[in-house]
Amino acid sequence: MLHDPTGTLNIQKQYALSIRRAYRQRFHEVETLLSRLNLGPTSKEGFKEKKVPSSTNVILNVLTLAFHDLKEIINHFIKRTFEKAHKDTARVMNMQTITYSEAKLQALQNMNYHYIEKLSKNRIAKFKEVMEQGMSEGKSQQEILADVKQSFNAVAWKSEQIARTEVVRAYNKATVEACKTSAFTDTVRFFTERDENVCPLCKPLNNKLININNMQNALLFPPLHPNCRCALHPHIKVEEEETDD
Repeated sequence: MLHDPTGTLNIQKQYALSIRRAYRQRFHEVETLLSRLNLGPTSKEGFKEKKVPSSTNVILNVLTLAFHDLKEIINHFIKRTFEKAHKDTARVMNMQTITYSEAKLQALQNMNYHYIEKLSKNRIAKFKEVMEQGMSEGKSQQEILADVKQSFNAVAWKSEQIARTEVVRAYNKATVEACKTSAFTDTVRFFTERDENVCPLCKPLNNKLININNMQNALLFPPLHPNCRCALHPHIKVEEEETDD
């Protein structure tokens, strides 16, 4: 049975779907641009003798726009996650609301975009290499399109992985910030998904109590790895308990 310790599974799914749609839309534009070249849709005539450097640049510009499209998507879903964590923490503490820092939210949004921007620069270079190699080898537009699609699928998958991981990061950072802001508790409890897929790194930490004022150890602050599903929940002390200082 799915535990979903952060309670963000739906946000993660919607985030990944939005990324997939953004890439798919831009890929269709690339497909259209290639079809407008002087080749039939199934032609085996190669690009080798064609003068197409300008077409290559236009297509690369479309690919660049695909990454820029993600800025708004990232900001929306990281904000939803950040707000959810504050509401969840307030509910545990029987508080009506906990005010959050816009600066800390923006920092998380920028961090998420930075990861995808770094990925985009690497992939745009790869797209260019794929297209130029295809042209130099005299491949047909259909063959080059298949190569580009494969690269698109790879970068979309990696972007979705980043999105899922960063939602978990945003939730846990927001939870800790909400605890600090409320001054109601200085302790959080580490929760794993509690299924057969929990990794050896996270499994021993399940139910561990952690002091939020001393969290320099990155191995106590999920996500501990890509696709990590672990969460930090506010802990209300009812008696003296040991925490990891």
